[in-house]
Amino acid sequence: MTSDSENEYEAIWHFDTANATVKDGKFKSDDITVFICGDLGETEIACGRREPSMQGWICRSSIQGNIAPIPTLLHRINGKNTRTVNVFSLHGSEGSPVNAVNLNENSLTISYVGGKYDTIELN
Repeated sequence: MTSDSENEYEAIWHFDTANATVKDGKFKSDDITVFICGDLGETEIACGRREPSMQGWICRSSIQGNIAPIPTLLHRINGKNTRTVNVFSLHGSEGSPVNAVNLNENSLTISYVGGKYDTIELN
């Protein structure tokens, strides 16, 4: 994202999952791992929050008010020219098949359990 002026960018990801944590650019839960690469900015998990904005809820039926809290990843970046990539790795009880994700100026590399990797050229 490029701009001549300072801007605030926010990505909001709602996950219907359990045991969510976020640390050092990695969101982990029972079902998914999200790797945040590039400009990390600020990350947090909102779950059943009402203030300062309502985040981290799911509607479980068509009945008004039948909501339940779910973990919601909030990723904020401030800047003129920013680059960030979110890589989602769905998994089951065996964990994520992705070990790490690295972003440099020209490519994104996804490293897998077992040593294989994929590189995506960005230019």
